[in-house]
Amino acid sequence: MAKVMIADHEEHFLLLFLKRLEDAGYETVTVNTGGGLIEGIREEGPDLIVLDIRLIEYNGLDLVQDIRSYYYDMPVAISTARDSFKDDLGTRAADHHTE
Repeated sequence: MAKVMIADHEEHFLLLFLKRLEDAGYETVTVNTGGGLIEGIREEGPDLIVLDIRLIEYNGLDLVQDIRSYYYDMPVAISTARDSFKDDLGTRAADHHTE
């Protein structure tokens, strides 16, 4: 079973992702701060990361770069409600971004 790590500081989005992914048969783990993301990846070994672009304490685009530094092949999907980020060159390090 594939494992998806969801990183978002808003609980309602975490719950939404958890419900949809678990209903689809995925194992899920969550983090709500950017500070725990790299450590969480190391501990949990997810197959995919769904990353909110605006986390508490951290910019999600900077975190994508950190993920690429340690886990080059880790698939990352950026999740954001703000369309202004889609033109940011930092989003190109992610594998997919949604609005």
